[in-house]
Amino acid sequence: MILKTYNIYKVNIAVFTFFLAVFTFENKAIAAQSLTFTPLNDQRVLHQLSNLSAINEQNSTFEVAHTDLNEDGIEEIVLKDTTNNCAVTKSSCNYHILAKKSIGEFILLGKIEAKKLLIGQEYTHGVRNILIYDNDENDYKYKIYAWNALKAQYNEVDDR
Repeated sequence: MILKTYNIYKVNIAVFTFFLAVFTFENKAIAAQSLTFTPLNDQRVLHQLSNLSAINEQNSTFEVAHTDLNEDGIEEIVLKDTTNNCAVTKSSCNYHILAKKSIGEFILLGKIEAKKLLIGQEYTHGVRNILIYDNDENDYKYKIYAWNALKAQYNEVDDR
């Protein structure tokens, strides 16, 4: 009887250890959020974006993704300039991170050149970091762009 009870405890400990390992691994594996980009064909929106000096909508092709960078319930916009076929050729694209200021008006939060842009899980000043992967020799090496509250824009802060 004692041996049977011991085996049950041994099994329970093994099961607990397994689930602990799975949940610990699962939490560590979530490093960043990928964005889903779709073609931006709305000429009205493109015209509104042309008011930003950093974005030249003439002869440009954009894809757009939406994400909430500061969890305020209002989605920010990430524009990917695909004019140079960067998505197909695996070269760097220009990304524009935008916030809606008012109807028809946007604020540029950052302009980043990268092959791949992901939204990080960590925050700086209440705004999610952006991870840039563009190292041809190391897929795991990335740069971190964090929110600079004094400049009201994203700046590169770390190179891994």
